[in-house]
Amino acid sequence: MFPKINIFIDVKDIVVDINPVDYAVKITHIPTSIITECRSYKSHYKNKIEAILSLKKTLYERELKKNSSMKTTLPSRSVLGYNALQ
Repeated sequence: MFPKINIFIDVKDIVVDINPVDYAVKITHIPTSIITECRSYKSHYKNKIEAILSLKKTLYERELKKNSSMKTTLPSRSVLGYNALQ
């Protein structure tokens, strides 16, 4: 059995685990501890690309969710009162 290979990429803050036996690739985003894994293809390269795209999608959705929760909402009409709207 082959040992797992860890590839550390400091620029993107990710760790890529590659297991040569089953072509699976697991990527860990260090700052957020998000883990994505891909084993769809019989190619490490294709699995790595797919896992990176999945990680980017997850991080993007997380950022959108964070930004949408930070948006301020307008006060309701009941708070403003009838005279304030005229």
